[in-house]
Amino acid sequence: MAATDNIGRTSSQLDNTSVSCVSDETSCSDGPAIHNYGLLGYDQLALCNIQKRKVYDQLKTRYDILKRSLNDGCSSQHQLVSVYLMLAVCADQLKRDEDEEDEDETTEYFLNKVLENEPNNLNALGDLHNIYMKHYDTKAAGKCKETFLESANDPVLQAKSYAEKAYAVAHDVHTCTRSYDRYRKSNELYEKALTMERDLAKSGKAGVSVEDVAAWHFVMGENYRRIYNIMMITEKPSRERTDVFGKAAELYFSALNSNSSLLKGEVWSAIGTLFCKKPKIRGTGQKYPQFIATCRELQCFYDALPLECFRKALEQHENGWPSLKIKAQYGWQCHQFNDTTEGLRILTEVIDSDPDNPKNWFAYSCRSKIRRIAYKKMLEDKAKGHHTPDFDKSLLQKALADSLKCVKMNKSALEYANLAEIHHLLAINSQHQVEEEGLIKKALKLFAKAEACQDGVFRPDIHQRRALCLRDNGDHRQAVEQFKRAIECESNSKYVHNFFYLMETFFHLYNLQKDMSLLNEMAYWFKKCIDQYTSVNIEKFKKNGTELLALGEHLLGRNDLMYAKRCFSVLKNCSNEIVKLEAKKLLAKTQKLIKEAKDMSAASVVDEHCRKEDSRSTLGSKCEDHRESVCECATKEPGNKEDGDKVHAAATANKDELHVQLPGDGEDTIGATADIGVSTDAGCVMTSLQLSQDGKNTFNTTADSDVSSLQFSADATFDATLDSGILSLQLSEDEKNTFNTTADSDVSSLQSFDNDNNTVDETLQLSNDGQNTINLSFKIDPNTNSLTVLHPDGAESEEPYSRKSVEVHLHRTLSHFDETVMKKPEVTIEHARNKRGKKYDFYVVYCPEDEEWVLYVMLPKLEEELKFKGCVGCRDFIAGKQILKNCSEAMKNSAHVIFILSEDFVNDAFCERLLNQAQCTKGVNVIPFIMDKYDEESSVGEILISYEKAHYCKYLDWNQVERSLLAGMQ
Repeated sequence: MAATDNIGRTSSQLDNTSVSCVSDETSCSDGPAIHNYGLLGYDQLALCNIQKRKVYDQLKTRYDILKRSLNDGCSSQHQLVSVYLMLAVCADQLKRDEDEEDEDETTEYFLNKVLENEPNNLNALGDLHNIYMKHYDTKAAGKCKETFLESANDPVLQAKSYAEKAYAVAHDVHTCTRSYDRYRKSNELYEKALTMERDLAKSGKAGVSVEDVAAWHFVMGENYRRIYNIMMITEKPSRERTDVFGKAAELYFSALNSNSSLLKGEVWSAIGTLFCKKPKIRGTGQKYPQFIATCRELQCFYDALPLECFRKALEQHENGWPSLKIKAQYGWQCHQFNDTTEGLRILTEVIDSDPDNPKNWFAYSCRSKIRRIAYKKMLEDKAKGHHTPDFDKSLLQKALADSLKCVKMNKSALEYANLAEIHHLLAINSQHQVEEEGLIKKALKLFAKAEACQDGVFRPDIHQRRALCLRDNGDHRQAVEQFKRAIECESNSKYVHNFFYLMETFFHLYNLQKDMSLLNEMAYWFKKCIDQYTSVNIEKFKKNGTELLALGEHLLGRNDLMYAKRCFSVLKNCSNEIVKLEAKKLLAKTQKLIKEAKDMSAASVVDEHCRKEDSRSTLGSKCEDHRESVCECATKEPGNKEDGDKVHAAATANKDELHVQLPGDGEDTIGATADIGVSTDAGCVMTSLQLSQDGKNTFNTTADSDVSSLQFSADATFDATLDSGILSLQLSEDEKNTFNTTADSDVSSLQSFDNDNNTVDETLQLSNDGQNTINLSFKIDPNTNSLTVLHPDGAESEEPYSRKSVEVHLHRTLSHFDETVMKKPEVTIEHARNKRGKKYDFYVVYCPEDEEWVLYVMLPKLEEELKFKGCVGCRDFIAGKQILKNCSEAMKNSAHVIFILSEDFVNDAFCERLLNQAQCTKGVNVIPFIMDKYDEESSVGEILISYEKAHYCKYLDWNQVERSLLAGMQ
């Protein structure tokens, strides 16, 4: 099918087309406007706002679902008419090529089917009129409008038009199975139709038929049942869930007023399904939910006989498709109530009655699932060492046959995932070792198909099953990404399995590669999951003692004290004695820091203080061993010394030891203990350096890997200067002196000397591995009072010298080092995929609050999984270059610019400036990415007004992100 050129128009746009094309003979100002009726262009339907090609598969899936509804049979005239109207919208969106002669797939065909049943249907006439106007067939459009105006003032037809729109909203294309907004909107429209019907009854006029009202009540009940199911997953308050449950029961009971046996059977089956998931009523003293407490007829079914509802439904249909459908639901509920044998018997009876009937897809699906669950239970028992009878995979083979049949009849995300899981189980043995490579590859392809289906990308169960398949196949990195997607989509705060799976996979990867960037990623997701899930017990991580200890130390170094405490608390009972001792030591230290934090006005003040101290310290900011670094040592000012004061201290030096004693209270001492056997010419000694404030919290280095050295003459005198919290030591002799320090492989060195011209050159060198370095050089000429700065990118600038200007340059470079080197994620993609000669496929613009999400969620997804080459400032910008120049070059060198839109983003003036720059720059492809739900009147909503809905990407909709990136590759 080829998409039309008139996709995504709103009703006002279609009206403009009609006004411009309609002749004077067909226009009329009296009565209701025809363009206000119909589903084509109805702005409440996402189905009418779909851009061609972007979501073609999703649209085609919705079309197939609606066609299947017709095949399964409709229980009421209202459902039949509404389905035809929705199929007309789908056919318009998926307009077939002109050379195809299948007239059963056209919009006009479906609309005429409606008019065959209801010649004065206002929505069908409105849609048909719009179709004729688009084809410039003014004669046919005039006849449509004439028929419409004859009936437009009939309140019964107007009420029906609202009800048909309500049905369409409830069964619309949707992008999230965890949202019930559309069901709420649908019931609001139904209420409008029912209000009109009640007004007619009060006035004594002929109203809507009893059958139509019963059908409306049934769909409203279905809407409330779906809302109730979503509330159970999203853990809405129990009182609210109970109220929704009662409303669903009340509407179902009202629908039983129908004289149609088809509808009554559907209603009793729906009541049985509802009563199988009874709410827990707490603290109210009531036994029954709302309405059921006053309805004795339903109380007996609610108490103990929900399965009797299905038998009651079967009484309405002795045979035919309704009985098959209800029997299948009955069989599945028998299994749910632990009567698996009876459930399998009923399902087999349904299937054997008509094996090739497409309506039996549900029976095939249920029987396959029961067998798959039984096989997995046997696998689990065998893994636990329980005695199980010998078994083979014949049970799984039967499940496979049923699943294949089901997928042919119902190509949905869930059925593809079920089929994929069966292939996965067939491919592995009881130890989860892959025995059939072909089957595991087929399983992964089917999982990819499942995610591509409507709602597939938002189902956590599908992501989880795909991740387990990837893990068994040895692809742990991709498994991590799928577990992340499962956690993001999960609404149940008590379902912690995905968190456990994710951390176990992380620990496996860390055991293979002791990587700092992986620790950063682990820390982010550990904190996210601890916050997301309630009552998380991480005791099971004790078996990963070494890895959990490393994670705890990393969290402690980041000052995430409460998260670190949880890690150490678990490990204090670890079976590994070495890990246990270290954990106890670090736990005591963490508890001490937490106590200190509690003594302050707020823990957040401490966190902010620590972050500021970290950014100021040149020696201790990267030392994860403790927070009492050399910077803090210097900030304790004995004798009320002010910043910038120069303190002359006598230095005692020999081949073994150097002591620098600051005057004051005698507590601030810097001791340097020489490395034995290491010496230089001219009586100089290379020493390792130990800095301490209280003799307990020390900054230690060793001579083998972490070297802190101070080169000095045997009889040298030193000046110790306190300057903005930084302690510097300077030789007073007129010779080149070098002060180098390395802490935990973080190198910060300051080289200074006086030359013949009485000028001073100073170079700050920062590195995390001795290779990735950042250099900042100063040249101070006291004769001209000028400061020449050689920036890390090689650029040179000159300005008047002042202490403040030096501090500004130092602070910028230190902050840049922290952002670019220490937080720097690895570059995983060497070459971009785009064919436009751009260096990057995308450049991400985000606010600081969203940085961790970009680094540890978005980048792994887009780079490691989808293989796009990205650009992020903290990793790819040139150190020292002006930030605006870096951003402009990144936009110029990228095929797309992704803006991470959040409330923090729109409140950031610099981010807003970059967005305006991108919008005004020719050739820049902007992809807005929505982080959260937004209101159109909110700050995020105001930004999005300028973008069509299909042009931005919603949170977690990675398929849409991929499509947007691929669209600009050529």
